[in-house]
Amino acid sequence: MVTAWYNGPGDLGWMSGYQKGSTMSDLYGQGKAIELVVWLGDHTDYAISSQFLEDARVLARTFKGNGPHRGRLYVVLFSELETYSSDPGYFADLKRAYFRAMAIFHQENANARVALGLGGYGWESRPNRDLGSWHDAIRASDFTAVQAMQACDNERNGQNIIVPQIRSSVKQLGAYGKPVMISHFKLWGDPGCQTAAFDKFMRAVFTDRSISALAA
Repeated sequence: MVTAWYNGPGDLGWMSGYQKGSTMSDLYGQGKAIELVVWLGDHTDYAISSQFLEDARVLARTFKGNGPHRGRLYVVLFSELETYSSDPGYFADLKRAYFRAMAIFHQENANARVALGLGGYGWESRPNRDLGSWHDAIRASDFTAVQAMQACDNERNGQNIIVPQIRSSVKQLGAYGKPVMISHFKLWGDPGCQTAAFDKFMRAVFTDRSISALAA
């Protein structure tokens, strides 16, 4: 899988340039899937605008590729959406934008699969979250998506809290009966801390037992 990030309308110009070449088709021809992460935390008004829906159509056509090769496109819309705005009614507008953008990607590309991008830190202090306001959007999605990002030194009981966050979020989202994707991952901090934290993370998570439990 190859991942691309769309962080706002300023990215559309260079990103849509891929329509002119064979980059997307070549990636699909190599047997790769493409993930498009749409993060609009710095453009919250744009996320719920009609302009974004027009731009979503351009993105859908761009990442479909020019052929002859076609492949699976995974679109994570509004990643870390919980951080976008606290204005009353904003999330209702964002949900409407999600349904409309999802329909556009489906119309433009039969190989597109779309998910709502949740923030994994929401599982920090409890095994489950109240996702009631998003139930209909999640159920309408093709898969579920949650990011996993934490400070490299954010530990509890000798383990980075990202580990229980991943396990809890995957378990809860898996209950929707759809595939679950960790859409993006990072342990941030200074390089030495990052390296040590990731080595520890690998030993805890990248084992047959741990991966089997996540898959189950």
